[in-house]
This record gives sequence, structure tokens and C-alpha cells, in this order.
Amino acid sequence: MKSLLYIYLFVFLFGKASALSLDVQSFVFYGEKPYIECYIRVDGASVGVNTHAGASVAEVEFLLLLKKNDQVVHAEKFILKGKVDSIAGDFMDIRRFFAPEGNCSLYILATDKSDENNKSELEQLIQVSRSDTGVFLSDVMLLSVARQDSSDSPFTRNGIYMEPLQLGYAPESQEVLYFYAEVYSADSQNKEELYLQYSITETSAAQLSKKNILNKFKKLNQNPIEPVLLPFSVKEIMSGNYDLSVSIVNKKREVLHEKRVAFVRSNPTADLAFLENYNTDYTHSFVQNIPDEELEYILKAHVPIADQNQMATLDEIIKKGRPKSQKQYLFQYWKRTAGEAPEAAYKQYMEVAKVVDKQFHSNVGYGFQTDRGYIFLKYGRPNNVLTIDNEPDAPPYEIWYYNYITTTRQTNVRFLFWNPSLVHNDFRLLHSNCWSERNNPQWEVELYRSVPMERIGNATDARQVGENWNRHARRYFNDY
Repeated sequence: MKSLLYIYLFVFLFGKASALSLDVQSFVFYGEKPYIECYIRVDGASVGVNTHAGASVAEVEFLLLLKKNDQVVHAEKFILKGKVDSIAGDFMDIRRFFAPEGNCSLYILATDKSDENNKSELEQLIQVSRSDTGVFLSDVMLLSVARQDSSDSPFTRNGIYMEPLQLGYAPESQEVLYFYAEVYSADSQNKEELYLQYSITETSAAQLSKKNILNKFKKLNQNPIEPVLLPFSVKEIMSGNYDLSVSIVNKKREVLHEKRVAFVRSNPTADLAFLENYNTDYTHSFVQNIPDEELEYILKAHVPIADQNQMATLDEIIKKGRPKSQKQYLFQYWKRTAGEAPEAAYKQYMEVAKVVDKQFHSNVGYGFQTDRGYIFLKYGRPNNVLTIDNEPDAPPYEIWYYNYITTTRQTNVRFLFWNPSLVHNDFRLLHSNCWSERNNPQWEVELYRSVPMERIGNATDARQVGENWNRHARRYFNDY
């Protein structure tokens, strides 16, 4: 069973979130022995750099353990290196190793060689099992890149270079996806006609349309191992969460074996076209009474709570300024999230948004467009706020504490805001340990930039300043 780690969905971290950002995808294939292909992508921007022979190099040390029944059945330690230019890029690796049949767990510890405190720890559950139907599938690899390649790249298989879809996310620019799978036949003499069926289905109520997205068939040759690489268009698919289902079926369309893989699509163009042509009558709903001139304000207030895959769509709706699609968006959002009481939920939210606007209003925009207003609406009221405006070496700063955040399933979450301009209410997010929010390894150096000579380490890579009786931010952030 493929286990895909979405940074914003299915990451199993132990302890606090860290700056080191990974995308790890594992797939099970079957030869004489079952084996796992583990694809690792490191976000270059989340790793510090070391200088070797005049070149800036990012290095991440990995410990990889495959366990079955709490016993280690495979272990390896390696260092993944990437050259980092002025714009940090991702770097990737692939590891292949045999796996025993049964339920296994894959544990990975990644440590930034430039800062041993910058690490990520994760674990995947992996099922290794052959089907007893006589014909079965490997895990399904969803790909963003598939091209002919005659090189000896570890990412090349059967003359095709294949790169997994990063984080299972397909942006609007990605109009075609591919998938790779292998079909295994225990009895190649069986003459029964078999077909590969692949289809796309919705997996979230966030999707507004309930239609058959894709359903296709391909006749199979019954070789002992038959590789399958197929493209499919996502150009017309709206933003949302989807499953790609791949099945082996016979002429009676009986499913002999099936595998699924999830992906997220962002497609503002298709979303806007749908909203403009949607036939559901909202004229008697609460949105009909909203004055057109208030729609822009209201929609901007919804940015903090919008679905991540709908952010680009909401931005386009605001910019285009078409009341019909704007009201349709609001109607669909609250109908989807509040069920039988969309109007009450909408009014309650806007009451809070208006208070946030007033409390955090600044010269840069509405209060809910400031960093503090955005975080308040997105995650709710913090459990505690510590405001510091009297440290000689730092501008005013605030730390917001959350005991638990539901959307990320994290405990002990902190947000540090600072006001380097000293303008009223101009607090900006400097650092957080919340997944998907800004994580700045050099936050302490920036906060105390008035004392550059007291940085620990070299001027480029320093992440801390020396302790002093009037510098408390590190202790407040980590231990308060």
C-alpha cells in the first residue's frame, strides 16, 4: 500500500514542527522479492548551507529504518547533498530495498548537517502483500513528469524518466498527469481477457460538481510483469480533492484487484467557469441581499478560512469583480461548511471578521489582511498572548500560544510577530512552528539585528545571538 506524506495532511512528526521540509513517497513493487522504492524530495529553502571549495552545498543526513513487528529488517544511513544557488532549489533521491511480506513501517529521521536542531522525523505504514486472485497490481505512482530518457538516472525505469507528483498537488499549470503501475500475472497461460480500468472520483464535499470525471479502459497483455504508463488530462478538472482508482477487471467488469492514489487539484479557470454557469438558484438565499459594493470586503475577509486548493480561485473572483460568481462562491462555501444553517454561520463569522478588522487595522489594509488578523481568523483566538515592548535590543514583539490546533493536529503551537517599523499595529509574522506557516530558522538573528556582533556562528548562516539579561525571546518561544 502506497503511503503518501502530504506536508499539510498526513505527516507524522514527533514533537514540534521543524523548518526542514520533506516530501517522502513510498511504493511497493514485486519481482522475485517484494521491494520498496522510496522517493525523497528536500525543500532546499528549508536547509542551511555549508561552503565547500567555494561552493554552497546543502547537506541532509538520513537514517532510514524498515521495521516489521518492531524488528528492524532494513537500515541505512546516507547523506543527500544539493548545490544551492541564490534561489534555493529542491533536491531529490530514490532508495530501493527489499521488504518482507506483511505490515511494515518505514521510519525516517532527516537532519540538516548545518544545524543539528533542524530535523524532521516521520513514519509511514506500508502493506506488502501479493493478491491471491492470480493477477494483481503494484502501488500506483502518480507522476508530474514522464519522458523518454536513455541515461542511467535512478529515476529512469524502462527507458522512461519518472518523477512523482510533488506532495500530490497538481497546480493549474499542470494540464496532464501520468500514472505508472505494474500488473503481475501468476498464470501467464490464462487466456481470459483482462482490462485495466482507471477513473477519477471526488473525495471531498468541497467539490461542487458531482459528475463522472474520468473512466477509461485499456486491454492488458498477460505477461508475468506488465508495466503500464498512461497519461490523463486534468485541464478541465476543478479545484478539489480526488482519487485516481486503477483496477484490473474482466469482461464482466468484475474487479479482480484495485489500488487508489489521492491528489489535490488547483484550477481557478475551471472554477470560475463553473461558478458563472452554475444553475442552482441562490436568489432566495442570504447572499442575494448582500449589496454588490460590499462583496469585495466580505470575500477578502474569507481568505483566511478558504480551502487551500481554492485560494487562487478566490483571488481571481475578487479581482474580476463579477457579483454573480462572488455571491455564488459565498453561497456554495457556507452551504458546504455549515449544512442546514449557512446564513447563521456566515453572519457569525462576519461579526468576528469585523471585530478583527477593527482591532488589527493598519495602514497596509484591513485588519484581517494583517498577519495577526489572518492567523486569528484561520486558527481562532490564541490561548495566551505575550507582548514584549521593552527589550532594548529588539523592536516590540508578540508571541501567540495555542494549546492545540485542529486543522494541523498540533499541540504547543507558537506564532512570533514583530514590529520592526514601529508603526501602529504593523506586526508581521516572523516565525512559527505551525505547519504550512512561515518557519524562519534565523528568526532570532532578525529579531535582534541591532546586535550583529553577538551572533553565534558566521554572519551568513547564524541562527542565534548570545544570551543576555535583556534578551528573552528564545526562552519565551520555546519554554513559556
